Amino acid sequence: MRRGNRLCLAIGALLWAVPATAAEKRLQCPPALTANPPAPFERIGPAQTSPAQTGSPPFATLNIVEGPLGAEAVAAPAALVPDVFRYSGVGVVSNWDLVRPPNTPMTMVCSYRDTGAYLRAAIPDEMSYCEVTLVPGHLAGFCR
Repeated sequence: MRRGNRLCLAIGALLWAVPATAAEKRLQCPPALTANPPAPFERIGPAQTSPAQTGSPPFATLNIVEGPLGAEAVAAPAALVPDVFRYSGVGVVSNWDLVRPPNTPMTMVCSYRDTGAYLRAAIPDEMSYCEVTLVPGHLAGFCR
């Protein structure tokens, strides 16, 4: 085998061995609403859930709001409509492609079932994609 071919083979093996997601940062909605959410999330709203709710309320949906933290609480927040809706027989997967000028703040809002409380976090400038999966047995929301 020629030296150039060995070098290409070695580089290819190294690239294959490093997972593509190793350097990828994700901001994921916690699966349940708790009194003390993980950083960088901040809990907003009532501390008490509905009387029908026992335990921690489960994740319900994700919204993306254009603006800094607090923009989601104004009378008419600039909530972004997902760019893509993919329907299946049992649920939906939606995603947002965050095309924005530098230093344009965006807020991730995670909603939970049977409560008026929610979690929010600022979406870092380097994140350009968010997705929510609403399929029974698999409810999740994240940005990357």
